[in-house]
Amino acid sequence: MSDSFWATKLMTPSPFTECIIEKLEPYCEIKNISPRKRLYPKSGGKYYCYLLLKGYVTYHRDKNDIAVLTATAPTLFGLNYIASENIITYIKTLTPATIGIMSLDKAIEIIEEHHLWKAVAQHMMVLSSKLYIINEQMSAPTSYELIKFILLQLMSENESYRKSITVVNYIQGKTHLSRSGIMRILTYLKAGGYIEIHRGFLISLNKLPAKF
Repeated sequence: MSDSFWATKLMTPSPFTECIIEKLEPYCEIKNISPRKRLYPKSGGKYYCYLLLKGYVTYHRDKNDIAVLTATAPTLFGLNYIASENIITYIKTLTPATIGIMSLDKAIEIIEEHHLWKAVAQHMMVLSSKLYIINEQMSAPTSYELIKFILLQLMSENESYRKSITVVNYIQGKTHLSRSGIMRILTYLKAGGYIEIHRGFLISLNKLPAKF
């Protein structure tokens, strides 16, 4: 499969979330959250489940602040803590967002009551598949191959978000690559006509070369 296929797959929402959200939403506290706010799954010794009802967010690893995934509504976060408490993450709003908040214990109670475990398992399988793709790509042998995949991700993002973040900032948010190293590769791609960048924002993307 091509890199563009995997990049698109990362941006494809889980088809199993809507039926879960439908049952959980009536029991949530609904809040309007401004951009650039962080929401943690654990607060005051208690775990929470977040339902993204409107807006766009990034899903981060807390230990290194890497932006793992972006997601648009409707989707939900926090159910992974049913199985494991060792994954330290948070979500950050990129746009004004409407989010339903409830305790994970209450979410489990409703899931049990409405026989939603199959949908939850399917949702978790989609999430695990995406994390596997990311881990595979992050272990790319060269900086160019990593940047190539991230450029494909950026091109698959929501257009309004793509126009709000520079290419360099997007790549740096997903890696620990140096700014100078990123700029060197972007300059090469731009000079070769492989990408079009205007004022730092990605405009278009042609077929990228296999090697740098």
